[in-house]
Formats: sequence, C-alpha cells, structure tokens
Amino acid sequence: MLAMSPNQRKSFFEGNTMEDGRKERGVVDIRGQAAADKIKQDVYRLEEFRRGKRT
Repeated sequence: MLAMSPNQRKSFFEGNTMEDGRKERGVVDIRGQAAADKIKQDVYRLEEFRRGKRT
C-alpha cells in the first residue's frame, strides 16, 4: 500500500468501475467504512514514520 500512487490507493479503497461496466469492490465495500478509515490511519502513520516524523 505504501508503494501505491494516490490514484491507486483511492481505487483500492473506493473500488473501480471497469470499461465494461463491472465494478471492482474496494475495501469500503468489502470491510465497511470504519475498517477502511482505520486502515487509512495506519497507512498515514506508516508514511509519517518512513519520512522520519516519529511521534
């Protein structure tokens, strides 16, 4: 997840609609909004840690 671009990460969480109209479900659809928010917070903390901003 940390290597994903912002667009890839958005697609991962929110899902993606294919050209033929089918929708790939994202984390929000599969696990729910609360779980997706928790994962986003964890990823944000990991990014901050990698940048050296340890809290």
